[in-house]
Amino acid sequence: MPDSQWAGGLSGWKLTLAAGIAFLAPLLLAILGATLAGEGANRRFLGAGVGLALGVTMAILITKYLARRWDQPSGEPRSDKEQE
Repeated sequence: MPDSQWAGGLSGWKLTLAAGIAFLAPLLLAILGATLAGEGANRRFLGAGVGLALGVTMAILITKYLARRWDQPSGEPRSDKEQE
């Protein structure tokens, strides 16, 4: 076990929500993509792949946004100077 831990970060319900988004968004969009792609195995496979890629991208962006937003004790977004 390391002697020190990183300050900040997600914990509790915030960590649970971020993990849920990171897992469920790609899964749901892959299912949606396969469903909307139409008939045929190739079309469904491609639809699932595109949906999965969009879901992973969305999950990454959403969890990064939420982590940055929730990292502040007041819940206020960081100023430009703090982001550098």
